[in-house]
Amino acid sequence: MGRAQILESDAVFSIASWRNLIVVTWREAPEVSRVARVRQELARRCLEQPTGLLVVIRATHPMPAADARAEAMAMIRSRASQPRFVCVLYEASGVAATLLFATVRTMFMLGDGPKLKLAHGVEEAAAFVAPQVIPGTTRDEIARLVADLE
Repeated sequence: MGRAQILESDAVFSIASWRNLIVVTWREAPEVSRVARVRQELARRCLEQPTGLLVVIRATHPMPAADARAEAMAMIRSRASQPRFVCVLYEASGVAATLLFATVRTMFMLGDGPKLKLAHGVEEAAAFVAPQVIPGTTRDEIARLVADLE
């Protein structure tokens, strides 16, 4: 499978790369400076090859502030940093999950953005992501990747 390369990690988030996939794990609500860092890395990777984005939400209160949402919208709309697909994995349920997924859906409704998947579980995310990564990537590899990056 090969190990993911951790590009940056702190108490708030981490960015890792694996094959043609960027994996961002949010441990706290996204902040604009860190969303900008994700955008920078995604733009760099997209120059090399088509790249997907898997966003794993581990935060208890995941709603980003308005400036972080604006930066995320700019990232997904910019041709330079636009991923081939985005999968947001948030295993929580209830009001927090409903609000987060509604916010993400709204961000993607405006404009011609990448394919979007909102996943409530690792298996659902893995089923969406695996066929879009380098051919031969399995669902199990994606599930292990998510587990390894916790």
